[in-house]
Amino acid sequence: MQRIRRGSILGVLGLVCLFNTELRAADVAPFPSKVTLGERTLLLNGDGLCEWGIFGIDLYTAALYVETPSTDAEKIIARREAKRVELRFIRSLTQKQMRKAYTVAFEMNAGKQLPKYKKGLDQLLGYLEKVSKHDVLAFTYDPEKKATRVEFKGKVKGWIEGEESGRMFVRLYLGPKPPDKNLRRAMLAAKTPAPQRKATPDQATPDQGTQERKAVRDDS
Repeated sequence: MQRIRRGSILGVLGLVCLFNTELRAADVAPFPSKVTLGERTLLLNGDGLCEWGIFGIDLYTAALYVETPSTDAEKIIARREAKRVELRFIRSLTQKQMRKAYTVAFEMNAGKQLPKYKKGLDQLLGYLEKVSKHDVLAFTYDPEKKATRVEFKGKVKGWIEGEESGRMFVRLYLGPKPPDKNLRRAMLAAKTPAPQRKATPDQATPDQGTQERKAVRDDS
């Protein structure tokens, strides 16, 4: 029953003929391990497949990029860092389906707070177009601009202002009502660990210092 309800929430994306010849998830190019936003480096936190309905129809693959990888959804949403959600479509969908899907997604995830997101949602609906197989849709939050860049097929459609709107574009996929719970888990895999800085001599722990001194004695 829960699966069917999920289909009713974002399932409008999947109102396509089951017998059409479409791409398989395996045919979609893998996501890179990192992307850049100006001088910022965003690491792949996780990626997965979004399926629709009781038949498990493949809709798109999606990836989450963050500056600080984590398995904690609320921490990722709250951090004032750059974030990117990228979708690569496996099935063709109409503009009407896309607009309906994101309208319902905002309603479900914003709840009573929906009015404060209305301006941003209206902007997004104006940017959305029909999607075809291989098309890429991406939302990139820039903390310096405090705005989210909307890209479609490699072109910038526009910017949606506001930190809260930036958080909402991530919450759509990591919040309590994602399009696919398996996709949510995959995006929270933290598969690319944050690079570790090498400790300076002053920061070395007692054990590290002992090991280094021992190594010097062994070499001498």
